[in-house]
Amino acid sequence: MREPRYLMAAALLVALTLAPLAGWPAGHLAAHAQATHERGASASEARSSSLLDLLTVASSNENERQDREERRGRNQNDQDDNDDGEDWTPPPPPRSQPSAPAAAPPPPDQAAACLGNGGTVTIALPGGGATVKVFQDDVYAELSRVDPADVPSPGSLVGQLVFRLTASPCGGPAFGTLPSEANLGVGYTNDAASGRDEGRFALLYFDGQRWAPAPKQATDPPHNYVSATISVPGIYALVQQ
Repeated sequence: MREPRYLMAAALLVALTLAPLAGWPAGHLAAHAQATHERGASASEARSSSLLDLLTVASSNENERQDREERRGRNQNDQDDNDDGEDWTPPPPPRSQPSAPAAAPPPPDQAAACLGNGGTVTIALPGGGATVKVFQDDVYAELSRVDPADVPSPGSLVGQLVFRLTASPCGGPAFGTLPSEANLGVGYTNDAASGRDEGRFALLYFDGQRWAPAPKQATDPPHNYVSATISVPGIYALVQQ
């Protein structure tokens, strides 16, 4: 009965002795360790890969969220701009102020023309006006306003009816005396005649030294008009004598 146990113990001892030479325990252990290490590495790599994937997905989601918020903000700004544009109305135009009536332009200081027989020239003056009418062809006639301060006082002047008559052949030198008589008429306004005796109105001529009545005068108070037949150019004035 003891021989089988001895045999088994001897066989076990032989196996233990030969096992290191064959590399069995170490090989299995190394293989097991290697497998275990590989599984651990694979698991670690898998965990790392999964964590990276999660971070990537999270970052992508965060970027998409930010993009959506930025687009939403831009759309809101555009909408606000559109709303502002729709609600904006131009300010009312400034209320025009009533313009003051334009002052009447001053009368021209001079009027002239080359006249034929029966032609006239008229000038407006403060308080009235003057007209010359010629009775021959080829006469250049000019009427010009004279400032009363520039000549000796003619007396009780009506308005500011002081003027100069110049005459010449058209394009020629001035006449000292007209070749033929001309008619000189002066009209006056009611304001200029106010408080005056129109029956005493007269045309005076200034010869450079003194004032004298013009020849061949006629008065027409109903029409506010005084006329004379003259033959000498020069300065004339309407006064109350």
